[in-house]
Amino acid sequence: MSAPSDRFDVRERKLPLGRLLLLITAGLLVWKCNSPAEPPEEESDEPVASEAQGAEADSGESGAAGDADTALGQSPEESFADSASTLTSADSAADAGFAPGAPPSEPGEPDLWADPEYLAHQKDTALGRVIAQLLLRHHPDGAIWLMADGSTNELLAWGQYNDSTLQRAPHFASRATFPAASIAKTVTAAAGFEHGLFAPTSTFPLVGRAHTLYNRQLKVKEGQGTPISVSQAFARSMNPPMALMGMRIGAPRLKETARKLGFGLDMPERLPERSNYSPPDTGYGLAEVSCGFTQSTTLSPAQAAGMAFAVLSGKPWTPAWSALAPERTFPRRPVAPVGALKASTAKNMRLLFEETATSGTARKSLRKTIFPNWRDRIAVGGKTGSLDGSDPQGRYDWFVGYAYDKEDPKKSVVVVVMQYHRRLRSLPASQVTGVLLNYWAKYYLDAKKPSRAANGKKRG
Repeated sequence: MSAPSDRFDVRERKLPLGRLLLLITAGLLVWKCNSPAEPPEEESDEPVASEAQGAEADSGESGAAGDADTALGQSPEESFADSASTLTSADSAADAGFAPGAPPSEPGEPDLWADPEYLAHQKDTALGRVIAQLLLRHHPDGAIWLMADGSTNELLAWGQYNDSTLQRAPHFASRATFPAASIAKTVTAAAGFEHGLFAPTSTFPLVGRAHTLYNRQLKVKEGQGTPISVSQAFARSMNPPMALMGMRIGAPRLKETARKLGFGLDMPERLPERSNYSPPDTGYGLAEVSCGFTQSTTLSPAQAAGMAFAVLSGKPWTPAWSALAPERTFPRRPVAPVGALKASTAKNMRLLFEETATSGTARKSLRKTIFPNWRDRIAVGGKTGSLDGSDPQGRYDWFVGYAYDKEDPKKSVVVVVMQYHRRLRSLPASQVTGVLLNYWAKYYLDAKKPSRAANGKKRG
């Protein structure tokens, strides 16, 4: 009898291993079927970078982790866009009932977004209801969203969410413990324009990465680095060029301009609280403050609304105010304790704000979330910012800006979105802004198809 071939031997040797794998697989399946089901873990975001690690990423371009409630196979942006579309089908404030897509309440807990007492504190109850519903749906660790009239800075609607609860009063509004992050770049650019030191097209060198800040990036030799314009550095939130601008401007001029934007002011009844802007005279500390790469510069949402209002209107800085809001949250009437920026400064700052929305850190998020029928009709401007903070602890994410109708610039709104995130991040502040602007446009602008002739019109 002939000997078995080598091929037969190999097959015989592999059979026991295959059977073993089948037995192991079957055993695991039986164990899994008999074990109690456990809820899936939430997807964790990437570790938050600390300030010392040297990386600040602005909200518009930074990727955010998916919301824990996002449907399988659906991105956070798509989920938010879906909820925006659902809520957009809600009727206006005059209609009774609830908006479609509103999240269910806990057993025995009233729908706060539909509570007449809560809505009585909102000048625009439709916007107030939308803000409350979106906060409940996307539940950031902490957030306050504000919308105010662009011509007076009177509060239209607000919402605050923290400690897993939609709050009855916006106590974050005048609190000045939040890091200003790159919103501080607004002071630097405005100071340069205010004192005639440079124009939006002036250039400063960029050495190394745009969102870090090292001493070697500040000690630049002539001809070294990539020339970056002021408008580009602001719109893309580049730290080294903005730091070099601040060092050229100097601490005294920065402080003077900061006061015109509400920093360091003692307001009546501490509404808002005194914010901190304290650049040293020289050195790395001056560079840090100039580009917002420090936790020492703080800002309240009510003050931030006043900064956007001053840029949009050219009027003196006035914090967001409301005669309807709960006590000890906002000023009850408009207060303008300082003089206005120069008209030329406000005009240049509008150019920088709007470049941030069209080609800077907020571009992608706004384009994803603002509906096409409004995208050509409204002009948006703003500043984004992102930085770690400690009171409360978390990664802070800002959008401070405005929008107006290109056909009728008197129709305008100021928007402030401030959020902080811990283990998981909700949606970027710029995306939230885009969705809120859809509602504002629906309620305040004509419902007719946008005019193509208005596309090129800009606010002067």
